Amino acid sequence: PPEIGSLCRLERLELGFNELTELPPSIGDLGELTELNVNNNQIYTLPLSLADLSELTDLNLASNRLPSIPPSLRALTDSGQLRRFDLDRNPLDATPAWAGRMHP
Repeated sequence: PPEIGSLCRLERLELGFNELTELPPSIGDLGELTELNVNNNQIYTLPLSLADLSELTDLNLASNRLPSIPPSLRALTDSGQLRRFDLDRNPLDATPAWAGRMHP
């Protein structure tokens, strides 16, 4: 629900296996979030606000219906904060080159 953005101190969010089709834009308001797991859903699009999660270290998007990855998510990989970025088992048209350049 959109109200999820009000959980501003939330650090870990597990939403796997819930048949979700999208995430609310308010997800970007979770400024303390370090882990987001939305694997095994039906997500086909991602909100641009996901790139606002500057503390995120683990993003699991595996087993969804994502045809592409928004360029805005590049900020997460470029920051060096993100350590795990799982896109496995998505019908991606192409994987952006930047998605494979994670910082050690």
